[in-house]
Amino acid sequence: MWGRAPKALKDHKVLSRKQINELLWNKLPIDFTDTQRINKIGNLLMRMKRDGAIKIDEKLQMPLVRVVTHLHKGSDCRGE
Repeated sequence: MWGRAPKALKDHKVLSRKQINELLWNKLPIDFTDTQRINKIGNLLMRMKRDGAIKIDEKLQMPLVRVVTHLHKGSDCRGE
């Protein structure tokens, strides 16, 4: 499931958190609560940020996620 998230982000280049939530919301298990969905998406974004796949511009009132065009060697954005 998460292997598709980086491709979707690459297709868009820059997304707000709201747009990312909308993109991934229905990809999560149906029995997740809204809080669980928000946390899961947040955890995914933090793993991708740590891996260098994205940068989060937190200085803006509505933070934007920017895709980094190159990944560090051996990184697959899933924290594995």
